[in-house]
Amino acid sequence: MKYFVITYIHADIVGWKKYLPTHVFYLHKLSENGTLVISGPFISTPHKSAMFILLTDSQEKAIKLIKKDPLMIHGLVSEYTIAEWNPIFGAFELKKNK
Repeated sequence: MKYFVITYIHADIVGWKKYLPTHVFYLHKLSENGTLVISGPFISTPHKSAMFILLTDSQEKAIKLIKKDPLMIHGLVSEYTIAEWNPIFGAFELKKNK
């Protein structure tokens, strides 16, 4: 399993508010099945933005998962990034080899 760090920027605040409940529900499902390790919004940024860490087999699977997010489905993510991450120190490195 590999960690992937995803960042989102939500420029459309009205749309973001409309789909926030379904977005949160989707994230809860990913968290319950162990795919979503951690997520949350950035503070004091010019736009609504957030970061997620997913634990999946591949970058392709991580992309498929984020494309199922209601915010992505409804075109409310103006930018996103995804990068494989190799945690070396701290709590995350303990899960890496599971």
